[in-house]
Amino acid sequence: MGDYAQTSLNEVLAQYRFMGLICGIKGPNDSDADVTRARDALMEALSGFLELKDGPFDAEAAQSWQEYRSLRDAPDLFENFDPDEALLISDAVNRISMGHPADTGSYLPEIAEGSRTPDTSGYLASGDLSPAGQAHIDRAAAAYRRAAEFELLRRNLAAERRRQWWNGVWDKIRSYYDETMTLIDRGQWLMAYGRIQIDAAVFAAEEAIVGAIVAAIIAISGGVAAVVALALRSAVRAAISIVRLGSRTVRKVRATWDFKIELRKVEPGILYSNPMPLDVKVTRKLDYEHTVHVDRDLTPDEARAMGEGGQGSTRPDTDAPEPGSSGGSDGTSAAPAEGAFRHPREGQPPRSNEELAPGGRVPGSKRNLAAFQTWWDDLSPAELEQLFKDDDILSTINRRIRGGGEEHEWLKVSQQLAHKRLGFSMKEIQQWVTATKDAQGPLPQPTAAGHTRWRHAPEGGGKGSGPGSKTMHNALDELYRPPPPKTRTDLLRRMGYFANHYLDGGVNGLPAGLREAILNVGDG
Repeated sequence: MGDYAQTSLNEVLAQYRFMGLICGIKGPNDSDADVTRARDALMEALSGFLELKDGPFDAEAAQSWQEYRSLRDAPDLFENFDPDEALLISDAVNRISMGHPADTGSYLPEIAEGSRTPDTSGYLASGDLSPAGQAHIDRAAAAYRRAAEFELLRRNLAAERRRQWWNGVWDKIRSYYDETMTLIDRGQWLMAYGRIQIDAAVFAAEEAIVGAIVAAIIAISGGVAAVVALALRSAVRAAISIVRLGSRTVRKVRATWDFKIELRKVEPGILYSNPMPLDVKVTRKLDYEHTVHVDRDLTPDEARAMGEGGQGSTRPDTDAPEPGSSGGSDGTSAAPAEGAFRHPREGQPPRSNEELAPGGRVPGSKRNLAAFQTWWDDLSPAELEQLFKDDDILSTINRRIRGGGEEHEWLKVSQQLAHKRLGFSMKEIQQWVTATKDAQGPLPQPTAAGHTRWRHAPEGGGKGSGPGSKTMHNALDELYRPPPPKTRTDLLRRMGYFANHYLDGGVNGLPAGLREAILNVGDG
């Protein structure tokens, strides 16, 4: 496994160790005091965000209360219903409320569970209420109940109940931890980690602990908190930092095995969005640090995730090249092999260039991509190779593929003949792109200039290449060098291996379609 990939995997494992700690599973070097300290620090980091006025629970309660009031005081009620029915609706909606949920005292739990909502089903059965009138009442009741549910969540985080509420969160995190460890033990990293395989990608490390905590809070709320999941994710991500320890030499980036978990107290920031705050304010760093050494501090179950017992690794296929920083390709290296993709026109005499591109004109345009895609897909590998001998036609084909530019094709334009032989479509080539201004990532080894990251575009935008861009492009070309990929699957697996080393978050840094194609390859 490469050093960058190993470090990223180790970071995930360090988070699983911290996840185990907060749900009460001690590693070989942990004590009961370590469990208590971790839990207390995490409660301190997040409780304010959840409990404070203008926090996500409070904001959602306020919005739902306002929705109820709008239905209660609807100025067009008597315009939309006849007077008798409008009076009936108004009376029913008014009886739903016992005032703002924050002022309902001991009745709040009953309101939140819906047991104090007046029963108006008899009105509908008797014909006094139309379906539209019943729907108006139901919407008001649902809004009032939602307001009560969120107020109850906020109340349960008050000091006297906070620990009991968080104990439920620890239990839910334990369920998440146990479930994923069972899947890992079976070799099912794919299922355990959101359809992301070690063989295809380096995990987005933050998501292990973030996902566990957010899922636990949603579960302990009975699913109510799902509507503020984005706000919760923002807060948890801001609260937890995983710091890589150790040094990075100039000539070599070594894998990191020591990690320090730090926590910061977060509160709601300015409410830039409605109805929930997605902005998070970090108020201070807490006096809490926990160090995890992946080689010494994991439990036996967690250690299995390192690849023992057939759990997989980030090693490429046996025929896959190591990513490098030199070389290029003429785009003709991948010859068909037994069992490989066979184009429908293979075996037929190739059509002439004049038949394929009359007068040198290539079908399609920027506004008509489909025509070009259909034309290109219909070409046999021999016909495409034949067209390449005409420099003008080749230049036009390349322009058609790139469209307006400013996008990086992960299936490189210069490798299109290989893609043709492997069975990729032009639609895939054109859709599996990233804006050049956004294309960037780590470098497995520093460049001669000392760059440890690459950028496709220069800093601040503009034309030209950014630092490390040539190194990254050369590494992409290496994926096609001998021994060449024999099938579409071979190239996708190599692309996943490339992503382990050159993209933040591994395969997650690729466009959705390409990412899904890699993940669907399996262990093959």
